[in-house]
Amino acid sequence: MVQRVDYYTLLSRAVESLERDAYAARGAIYDREHKALLKRLISSSAPCSDADIAREERAFREAIRRIEFSDQTVQAARAPQREPAAGAWPGSSREKARALRRELPQAPANDPERAAPRPSKREVGRLEIESPPEAAPQDEPEPSWNGELRKSRSLVSLALVYLLATAIVLGAGALGYAYVVGAIDLTWLTRSSGSTSASSQRAVLYEAGQAGRAGKPVEGKAVWRTRTEPGGPNGKPSIVVTLDAEIPEPHIALTVTLSRVGDTGGMSHLLEISFAKPQELPFGGISRISNIAMKEAETESGESLVGTSINIAPGQFMFGLLGVEDVVRQNVQRLRTQNWLDLTLIFAKGAAYTLSIEKGPSGERALNDAFAKWGQ
Repeated sequence: MVQRVDYYTLLSRAVESLERDAYAARGAIYDREHKALLKRLISSSAPCSDADIAREERAFREAIRRIEFSDQTVQAARAPQREPAAGAWPGSSREKARALRRELPQAPANDPERAAPRPSKREVGRLEIESPPEAAPQDEPEPSWNGELRKSRSLVSLALVYLLATAIVLGAGALGYAYVVGAIDLTWLTRSSGSTSASSQRAVLYEAGQAGRAGKPVEGKAVWRTRTEPGGPNGKPSIVVTLDAEIPEPHIALTVTLSRVGDTGGMSHLLEISFAKPQELPFGGISRISNIAMKEAETESGESLVGTSINIAPGQFMFGLLGVEDVVRQNVQRLRTQNWLDLTLIFAKGAAYTLSIEKGPSGERALNDAFAKWGQ
């Protein structure tokens, strides 16, 4: 329910310091207060119906009638006339002047003594300002100010759009932060996207130095893909290689992304490694990745890729491949020709494991497609 306001007292105080014939100044005050009324209605905590808005505007206009015409002599009653359906209060000056001429007694054109005197311009102007709109019959709806209502509703729509956009931005920010700290797992997004269809390859977790020796490794699966991302080294869309790997027990899931950097910052390529739910990883979580290598067979020793590892956040690492020409050639050759990728994982409590990931047909295809588009 809209709170009732005593518009008569409000408007009377606003115009009491003005002269009676200061019509322009008084009209400016009424216009200002009407805009304030509309603003109050659209910003109300409880939604306002069309009936509420019509009722408040009737009360507002009635207050103006009482202020402006309380000291006028009431003329003989006459049948109420309906305002034109398309008209909105206040009417135009031309329509008011025509109505005034219709209401004045008419006399024959050849009888100058009985002809009604023509009002002066000043009198017409005063009557145009002072003449109130006639009340519509009770069974007819009060004419609304369509322009103002459309403006009010458009402001409400803009406010809703702004609130929706703000909610989306805040939600995306919260989602991104939760992903970085590992509160949620979004690796399924990477798995569901990508231009290269891929089959599952092997992923094997060993204790450090265990490969080819006694002990039981834990097997999982890995999927290689490619996708296109905007903002490559030359500002154009660039292809990116993605690798999703998962070990069931202990549960370790990660995403590796390989992208072309160019000569910026002394790096040729960038490996980004992201572990899902880092707070749930065994041995206190992964503190660093000590080595990234390529090897021909599962049980062989790997050849390290030359670069620098950086810890970004819990479970988030970057490995930049060195941008020196000879080293770039060497790193690219190892990535293209060797069949297994090794990641040496160092946990916070001192445990060390090696995660070996098979390239297989999907990895071979993804890397070859990427290097071909990178011109390597």
